[in-house]
Amino acid sequence: SLTDRQGKVKSSSGYTNLFIHPGYQFKKVDRLITNFHLPKSSLFLLVCAFAGTELMKKAYKKAIQHVSLCQKPNG
Repeated sequence: SLTDRQGKVKSSSGYTNLFIHPGYQFKKVDRLITNFHLPKSSLFLLVCAFAGTELMKKAYKKAIQHVSLCQKPNG
């Protein structure tokens, strides 16, 4: 999808040279559904641009701790 010059969202397909990274100002997006991505990947940068780098670092740290707790053997 894209927005026209008046800001109306329209269905479209094509290519762009836009690279979204921390500091990018989103104009229309207010929610993002995604998964965990490799650190330093372009997808992780997209999520950091949307939610903030520090928040994402905290979320990943907490998720790693949770997984570590779940994988500890009983007994």
